[in-house]
Amino acid sequence: MHVRSVVPAASVLLLAACGPEVLHIESDTTWAGVVVSDPVSGRGTRDITLPSKSQHPAPICWDVAKTTEAGTLRVWIENPTWFGLGNDIRSDETTTEAFGAVEGCAQ
Repeated sequence: MHVRSVVPAASVLLLAACGPEVLHIESDTTWAGVVVSDPVSGRGTRDITLPSKSQHPAPICWDVAKTTEAGTLRVWIENPTWFGLGNDIRSDETTTEAFGAVEGCAQ
């Protein structure tokens, strides 16, 4: 097998192994905020697939806050690792403060 024929096949496999980044919002109360300039709100858990770097070259930012005094709010980014052998978790923020907020950005 020639090296020239192996390189494209290997590139396709590596690109297919990477999934999109997902912003996870997890809470036992209601929350509201902004993700990539879009308003979001809810109660409990929500997963938001983030745009790729080619779709949104600027940093992808979020600002999410509890709408109650009680409860916990956690927000983090998860990205599947090569070949689905685990997940890379980044920007993990949690608050239990009354009306507490979490914010962050992903490159």
